[in-house]
Amino acid sequence: MLTLDEIGLKYLPSKIQHNYLEIMDFHFSPLREKARKVLEIGVQTDRSVKMWEEYFPNAEIYGLDIEPECKEVEKGRVKIIIGDQSSINALSKIPDNLDIIIDDGSHVESHVITSLNYLYKSKLRIGGIYAIEDMLLSEHKHLFELILAFNNGINYIPKNYKGPWSQLNHYESDLDFKIKYTTGLHLYRYLTFIDKNRNPEDVWSRKRLQYPDLCKNNEMACYNRLLNDWSHLTNEKLQSNFGAHVRYGDF
Repeated sequence: MLTLDEIGLKYLPSKIQHNYLEIMDFHFSPLREKARKVLEIGVQTDRSVKMWEEYFPNAEIYGLDIEPECKEVEKGRVKIIIGDQSSINALSKIPDNLDIIIDDGSHVESHVITSLNYLYKSKLRIGGIYAIEDMLLSEHKHLFELILAFNNGINYIPKNYKGPWSQLNHYESDLDFKIKYTTGLHLYRYLTFIDKNRNPEDVWSRKRLQYPDLCKNNEMACYNRLLNDWSHLTNEKLQSNFGAHVRYGDF
């Protein structure tokens, strides 16, 4: 199976001038055969969408562009949507449950922010990846501030939680989507990736429930004494549905 960089050399999209393809291959490869819907904002020619069509063998490739002429490149698994990425009305017409979104559109900061806020929340599936090209965060302060808001999801801890970090298995239900559904943030020069998934542990802490006394045993092994209150392991009244301790502020 060819790498994304090798496929890019066949079709010569403009992004091969940068080091994007090798980095994208690293992030996208786990979803390569699983992906069913991929969106690229910014079409211009058929070079990039053809590259994605070959790279993702089981996916429909959607291209969003403001120029009506781009409709001419629609063929096979490539579907073209004519619309402005800064328009919520246009963005709302994009299919749901996208596996990957790549913003290579206008590169106007306000447009990128509008697309990111709407598409990440409403169109990108849990487990998907959002990529932004050609945006140097040091030069685009508002976008950088928004990216930092996504970073809060990775580093968030509830204010009323008083227990050990190892027992924090889920967040409050009314959190902002950027906190609740961001599990990874990867910054490169002119290239950003955001991983969308459930926080803090996917599928509601299966491993915590499967191995409930793991941290307790490790404390005894390391310190020969217990550092935290583990009474919920033997008292069902103190154990939440997520394997945590209700005394700690479990929700």
